[in-house]
Amino acid sequence: MMLPVVRSLLPLVLLTSIVLSGCASFETGAAQRVLSPVEVLDDGWFEHCITQHGDSTADQRPLLVVVLSPRMANSLLEWPRMQREASDSGFRVQAWLDSRTPDAEWLAVLASPPMQDWQVQRPYRPPAGCLTGWSAINHFPYVRVFLGKHLHAWPIWGVMPGEAWQAVLGDRLDTLKTAVSPSL
Repeated sequence: MMLPVVRSLLPLVLLTSIVLSGCASFETGAAQRVLSPVEVLDDGWFEHCITQHGDSTADQRPLLVVVLSPRMANSLLEWPRMQREASDSGFRVQAWLDSRTPDAEWLAVLASPPMQDWQVQRPYRPPAGCLTGWSAINHFPYVRVFLGKHLHAWPIWGVMPGEAWQAVLGDRLDTLKTAVSPSL
């Protein structure tokens, strides 16, 4: 027979064990990203993934790399606005296709009536290995913010209104600027 005090604490014990088991199953490096939200990328990664597509490290503006998927239709409809707002705020933008989506599916979506006036920089497949080590890409648009070879470790997931989008971009950029040059 269970004492009433023990019975009342059982939900708390269960919740605590679930949370702690989730913490123990963090992907490699997740705890480090929480403590230090800025990662420095090596020259090889940056050359392979970014500069081979016309972007340059000489351009000191911050860079957004976004992964898009046709399986989240609203994100594709909202992305032109979000891209324009990011560009207007001084960000370079590079769009990648979700590599798990077949080309035929992309072509069908881009040919559909709502997408025929899609005024954005055309996304392309990311170079092999460029998404390795990133957090789970399971919600779109999936955005990463760079300043030079510094990457903000926390991705931005999903569509958001303009004011929230600007606030998140500003926060990521401020964090990167502080890490790159603490006197800024």
